[in-house]
Amino acid sequence: GGNTLTIPTGYTIPDSGYLLLYASGEFHILNAAADTQATGSWVGTWPGLDNTGDTIRLHDNAAYELDAKGYTAADVFPDLSIARMPNGGYSWINNAFPTPGLDNSTQFIWSIAYAFRDLDSNYVPDLLDSIVTITGIVTAPPGIYSNAEAYIQDGTGGVCLYGGFAAPLDYGDSVVATGTIAQYYGKNELADMTYNVIGPVTLPEPLDVNGAILNTESYEGMLVRVKVFYLSGFLLEGNNSYNAYDTLNNQFTIWIDSYTNIPGNLAP
Repeated sequence: GGNTLTIPTGYTIPDSGYLLLYASGEFHILNAAADTQATGSWVGTWPGLDNTGDTIRLHDNAAYELDAKGYTAADVFPDLSIARMPNGGYSWINNAFPTPGLDNSTQFIWSIAYAFRDLDSNYVPDLLDSIVTITGIVTAPPGIYSNAEAYIQDGTGGVCLYGGFAAPLDYGDSVVATGTIAQYYGKNELADMTYNVIGPVTLPEPLDVNGAILNTESYEGMLVRVKVFYLSGFLLEGNNSYNAYDTLNNQFTIWIDSYTNIPGNLAP
């Protein structure tokens, strides 16, 4: 049952090439380099796939099923595609970047805030476990918190890069990183990542915030500055939390990581 769309005979998709179908009635055949080899018009009824769940099937001219892919409403993400990853492989992902006529492994650079967006406000990124590419400026290189962590931010947000760091990173380095969106005890991370260092740029200035904002995730992963009126500690210890108040009397919590150079110092 369902709608059927037929490609006329006489067309051949080249090895590692692509067949693009358009709702307007056209189809394009491209080679592996994304060069158009042929165009034509399909026959039948556009599938009109249902966002609440559906199945699309590919048959040859003898009605033999060559491939099929089903999905549910939970697999549908706005502006993203269901695709084999890597291109031509056996694994499917439901939140791939749309790349019509290009290899499914091709990644686009997204802003940090968009890649880690949480539209349903459940404190978990909507694209959890997705592979994304982001760019940003290093605000905390490896070794500040641990040798496996660094922080970057762009004009929209900040995030922790987690993994091995083959190339050295320093404050102010501009990087492009590709990895998997992950969470560790509620902290957003780009894990299992690879990265390229573009070069040094100006380190962003800390954002001035108050203690009330620090109790939210609005500036998670970003370089911020708050005026502290009171801190419950005197000689600061690592892996310890302290109650604090800002100059507006907003209470918040400060955590001192043992990897930093703060432990052993007197409170300001």
